[in-house]
Amino acid sequence: MNNLLNPVFRQVAFKGNSKTLYRADANGEFVLAFEGEDNKLSMIRNRISQVIFELLSDCCVPNHYIRPHSVKEQKVVALEMLPFSVSMFISTNADIAQRLMCAQGMKLRSYLMELHLKQEGIPVVSKEHIASFGWLNSGEWGKIELSSRRVVDIVYSFFKAFGCTVASISLEFGRMYKEGAVHDILLADEMSLKNIELTIDDMVDLTTEQVYIEVAKRLGILKYE
Repeated sequence: MNNLLNPVFRQVAFKGNSKTLYRADANGEFVLAFEGEDNKLSMIRNRISQVIFELLSDCCVPNHYIRPHSVKEQKVVALEMLPFSVSMFISTNADIAQRLMCAQGMKLRSYLMELHLKQEGIPVVSKEHIASFGWLNSGEWGKIELSSRRVVDIVYSFFKAFGCTVASISLEFGRMYKEGAVHDILLADEMSLKNIELTIDDMVDLTTEQVYIEVAKRLGILKYE
């Protein structure tokens, strides 16, 4: 039996609070499993992420998604993850409002890009940090910047068609290797409401669970009762 199909033989590559990444078999595929106390929300996160990654693939945005694996899992490309995430702000959220002493929900004149180290405290870093520490070369940074802006354009327009307004998106990237050399930089992790901050235009005062369920219904993942 394929080691990715039988959980008994799976080896954990990374385990977070709500996701586990299982190591690849011989063909270089990993399994990304969405986990949590609420199975329904885990399944919704998995399906929303699949829908968005498939959309991005159709729009030629390089990413790690391969195909669905189960109701809470998807197959992805094995990557060396970069030590920072890219936050793209369309409007100001509570965190931005507090840090920059401005109004929350203010539409920005252009996309605001921030880089956050993935460690305790989530410190903000600059492109100069990336160059000085050698995390990326100029070509790799160019790919990340282009992909990030394209993702925002695509995802914002997509959700707007379903009556939702995206405020910010947090993105992660990783290096894909072939024959021991860096082959490409790919968008990775997940593309769900865990890292896409949005509001439903015609609904207010919803809990996190209610937002997940309503968005899933609008995308056709769940049926309206």
